[in-house]
Amino acid sequence: MDVASIHVLNALPLFRGSSPKSTPDSAKDSLFDESLRNIASSTSKAAALRIELGGSSPCAGDISRKSTRKEFARLCKSTHQPAKTPMKLNSILSACALSAVALHAAADPVAGSTSGTWVNPTPTGGSIVTTGVGTSTFTWGDSTGLGAGDNTLAFAGGAFSSVTETPFKVGTITYHNGTTFAGTLPSTVDLALTLAFGTPSLGNVVSNYTFNLVSTTNGGIDPNADADFVDLPSAFSTTSFVIGAITYSVKLLGFQNVTGDGFLASSASEFHVREGLTASADLYAEVTQTAAVPEPQTYALMLGGLAAIGSLVRRRSARR
Repeated sequence: MDVASIHVLNALPLFRGSSPKSTPDSAKDSLFDESLRNIASSTSKAAALRIELGGSSPCAGDISRKSTRKEFARLCKSTHQPAKTPMKLNSILSACALSAVALHAAADPVAGSTSGTWVNPTPTGGSIVTTGVGTSTFTWGDSTGLGAGDNTLAFAGGAFSSVTETPFKVGTITYHNGTTFAGTLPSTVDLALTLAFGTPSLGNVVSNYTFNLVSTTNGGIDPNADADFVDLPSAFSTTSFVIGAITYSVKLLGFQNVTGDGFLASSASEFHVREGLTASADLYAEVTQTAAVPEPQTYALMLGGLAAIGSLVRRRSARR
């Protein structure tokens, strides 16, 4: 059983108000606060769950530091149930805790190093000019006599350490916008991105992503309008892999941290560089689920919570 599951089970007696009657209220409050923090600290999706004092609970009730267990109960109850048919705190908090565990099941550590090569430029042949296919530095277009050099994309990888469903830097792309003749340019090239996983021990996972190579007409008036750019039209590749019982893929999230004579447009998937100049941008990704198989204890906790709620509904209906 994972750590989050253990904290949930430890916290449920407090949620249900079934701690020993001899326990002072101050001690109950302290134990309650500690249980909430333990669940939150064991859950990778802290931004989604925020089961901590001073944030928002999974029940969507804002809890200030001065809140007590009773106030927490009131907030959760008012959030989840109309005033005329209040649901017992037992079921509400059990369901909230179970939700935390279910989400926690998606989190696994990932670490290793990255590298990348440029492959599959299209179209090819005829007057199209490319060099560096199959290497980390790709050039395209004929710049003979124009003075600004060829267009160039270079990828530099590095180490990464993160958890699933959490963004991390996979490398840096350096882009030189050369001045080249029309008709000598491919329109796309693929980045074959290799993640060499050390944690877990998956070895090399290679995913291909197509980049559009967009060349603008140089008007000589607005440098930003003349800027060429690379565009990432799809964040996913067809490569998937399994960690435990869960199937994952590497999703590219886009560019960040531009340095040099470039900029991002309205989308983080477009990296623009002004004519004849060079800029770099970091490329970010995340290891994300494509299909999930919950662990047995997650099923058990979820079914237990649903059974408790169902029992309350039946008893309430029988009293009417």
